[in-house]
Amino acid sequence: MGINMQDNNYEKVLSNPFGNFSSSITPDEFEEYCLTVLQEWANLDNLKDFTITNNIKLRKNDEEYQIDVYAECTVINVKLKFLVECKHQKRPVERDEVILLNEKVRNLAAHKGILISTSGFQSGALERAKENGIALIQIMDKIIIFFQASLQNINEYKIEFQKQYPPYIAFEYSGAIPDFPDKKIYPTVKMEEDLIKKIKKSFNIE
Repeated sequence: MGINMQDNNYEKVLSNPFGNFSSSITPDEFEEYCLTVLQEWANLDNLKDFTITNNIKLRKNDEEYQIDVYAECTVINVKLKFLVECKHQKRPVERDEVILLNEKVRNLAAHKGILISTSGFQSGALERAKENGIALIQIMDKIIIFFQASLQNINEYKIEFQKQYPPYIAFEYSGAIPDFPDKKIYPTVKMEEDLIKKIKKSFNIE
């Protein structure tokens, strides 16, 4: 019912077709969605003592930094700090925006930077993120993973699945496929499985 972003055929993609894609999510929805995605990400990885706060200011060496989302967790008794920048914009994220986040990570002695965008990433941004270990997540409208080959291939069950599927999807640039958002991190596999069970039950499908 959807495109498999991890299909081997995607290794043949020479450029990111979503580079100029911009989600229709509203600014208010985006702020809430970013927190939801990060919380689910932490749940999947079973992160210990995970806490998350949005829109805070941190100080270091008499300098103040505005942080969209700040998160902490404990791994092998070490507290790890995450700085997250949330970019709600129509244009692809540029290299300088990744550089700025990386500087915040370094200056605040954080352990990881994450950049969540409603649009694609320019090639320079992708390269700099890879060099500095910045995680990139792109938010897409759900229509991006659903396609209709013909009316004969669409039944009421599939239509209902698409209707009830969450409106926005988060893909990470995991590095498995160069410069391509290939790892779906939200909605989670369990959320999809629960939705399938719910719809099958309503359609009396075993």
